[in-house]
Amino acid sequence: MPAEPTSPRTLVTQPPLSPWERDRVRTSDRHRPLLFTLLLASACTAELPLPEGLACDEAHPCLEGRVCGMDGLCHPPGSQPSVTPSPAPSPTPEPPLPTSPMTPTPPSPTLPEEPLNLGVRWRQREAGFTAVEACSEGCGASLDAAQGHQLSVRIPAGVADTAGAEVTRQEQLPAAPVGRLRGRIIVPPGTALEGQADLLMLQSRSTGGALLRLSVGPGGVLGAESAAGTLGREHVTVADTGGRLVTGRSHLVEASFRQGAFLRVWLDGELLVDRELAAFDDVDAGPDALWLGARPQGAPAAPLELAFRDWQLSELAEPGLTD
Repeated sequence: MPAEPTSPRTLVTQPPLSPWERDRVRTSDRHRPLLFTLLLASACTAELPLPEGLACDEAHPCLEGRVCGMDGLCHPPGSQPSVTPSPAPSPTPEPPLPTSPMTPTPPSPTLPEEPLNLGVRWRQREAGFTAVEACSEGCGASLDAAQGHQLSVRIPAGVADTAGAEVTRQEQLPAAPVGRLRGRIIVPPGTALEGQADLLMLQSRSTGGALLRLSVGPGGVLGAESAAGTLGREHVTVADTGGRLVTGRSHLVEASFRQGAFLRVWLDGELLVDRELAAFDDVDAGPDALWLGARPQGAPAAPLELAFRDWQLSELAEPGLTD
């Protein structure tokens, strides 16, 4: 049987590539390694399945998408009941070290507080005065209870009189010729201290003389005095103590005395009189009156105004009085 004739093959010939197309093919060949690298990186970032069966507790929780099961392992949600891990037990504190019985710790000593104002028999601020002296027309002595029974006195010019107040209750005075006084003398503005005047007197119960007398002289000179037979056998006079009362000021005055021992006077904290006394014990009676005020020696040439406040009297000569 004769063979079927075959169709002649047609050879298709493609036209040659242009120079531009040849450059594009070569460029694509060069970029193949870069494309391979990008494909590999995308494969590495693909989401991986979460691990299962890892141990977990409060300090080591499961990754997101897993819960800690009752068996202490990480599982997908719903596969096992989840539990909240129990907190780790707190460490047991160490017992304190025993104290050696041979060296016990002694308790801290409690020091008693030092009492203030010991021996005080009278305070102006609390007790006031027993009586206020009456004086002639124009002069005066008044007490201001709102200001701690402050005593204010005034002697007009040309009037020879006395203005003051006194303490005479025996329970408010020392029983023996020993004690301490402290208080303030206020000289109001405009007051002229030109004449001589008594300011304070602590009167002896036995002799009637002054155990202690304080006075002011011309120019505000402060003087001190003690009568014979009260604190000592001899009369003690210090006409000028070196201290001055100044107009418009409040002065702190303090005095301490002991029969047969000493007489001391301070002004604004400065010791002005420190007189030693010879032994003397013939009289042991204390004062029977304390007087404060203004008693000029003669009629003053100018009005005399003074105020007394915060005075105290103690039966002890040692320091201890405070404001």
